[in-house]
Parts: sequence; structure tokens; C-alpha cells
Amino acid sequence: MDFQDGTRHERLAMALLEHVGARFGALVHHLVQGNTRKARRLADKARRGQDRPDPGILSQNLIESLAQEQALKNGGVNLPSIFPGLGTLVSFLLAGAENFLILDQSVTVILTLWHLHGRDDDREQQEAFVIRVLGEAYELIDESGEANAQDITRRYMTRELPQRYLNVGFNRVLNRLFPPRSRLRLVPVLGVFVSAFDGYRTVVSAGRIALNHLQKKHDQAAGRAR
Repeated sequence: MDFQDGTRHERLAMALLEHVGARFGALVHHLVQGNTRKARRLADKARRGQDRPDPGILSQNLIESLAQEQALKNGGVNLPSIFPGLGTLVSFLLAGAENFLILDQSVTVILTLWHLHGRDDDREQQEAFVIRVLGEAYELIDESGEANAQDITRRYMTRELPQRYLNVGFNRVLNRLFPPRSRLRLVPVLGVFVSAFDGYRTVVSAGRIALNHLQKKHDQAAGRAR
């Protein structure tokens, strides 16, 4: 009986992992669709007026610009935290919106760098690249790992928790993909700066990881062309 219960639990846990991975993949799919046009526009704007544009300099400027934009957004979302009591409650309830805005901007910076570096418009390749960079930015995989959305989720679960604790680990995976804000986020006045910095830091991380991978792809292509 214990063996059957254990097997049933493992099957349920793996089904749960597949479901989470599929939902995360679907979310990224829609974010890529929704941000592709904006990313192309931002890439074109970055190149405009440059006689001999340096992709490296343009990329760094772009990452910084989008990170600062996200810092302003996060700070604005968390403005209610300035007011103790009701404002603290509102700020707590808005944490999910803040997390989503960070993820959305991270996808935007990754796609913009993709187009800025002249990569093709293959949607599957774009989505795979975005998921890969997000996996690294959220510390779900390391630089040398190859993973899709399901793999990212599964690797975190199996790495961090024993199989018998997978039901508890489910919430921890969601927290890793959408990390909860520090308690300082709810502190009046200070919380606004904490939220702003978190948005800035996450977008910069996603941008730098994406840029690193794109530069490697460029160097590999140049090496094959010789």
C-alpha cells in the first residue's frame, strides 16, 4: 500500500511539474507575441542616427534605459506603501502586478537585444532563447545548462527538494519564478526604493545574460565563417 501511495504521489508530482512548466511556457509565448513589435521598434530607434553603430555600446545603453524605466514603474506601483496601514495592505496586494511587470520588461529587453543583434524572426528560437535567459536570470539553471520551460521547473524542484516534499516545493517554484518582495518593500517610503531597485536589478541581469549569449553566438558564427 505504501509503495502504491508513493508511486501515485510521484506521478501526481510529475504531472504537476509538467503543468507548471506548460503554463510558464504559455505565459512566455504570449509575452513574446505581445512584445515583439515593441522590441523591433526599440532596436530600430537605438540604431537610428548611428553611422557605424557598435552593437555592444547600443546594447548596454538599451539595457540601462529599460532598467531605469522598470525602476520607475516598480516605484510607482508601490507608492501606496508610503501610507502605513491601508497603504501597506494595498502594496502587499500589488506585489503580483509588480512581479508580472518585471517579467514583462525582462522579456522586452531580451527580445530587443535579439533584434538589435540581427537575429532572425523564428518564433520558436526566440521563445527558447527568452526562456533560457529567464531561467538563468531567475537562477533556475546555470549558464552551461540546456533547458526548456518544463526542464527549468523540474530541475529546480528535484535539485532543491526530496520527492516526498514536492507538494510543498510547488509553492517554492512559483516563488522562485516570481520571487516575493523583501519585507522592506512594505516599509513606508523605503519600500518604494526597494521595489525600484529590484525592478532595475532584475532587468539588468536579464539584459546582461542575453547580451552574453548573443555575443557568443556572434563569435561562433564568425569562427565558422573563417
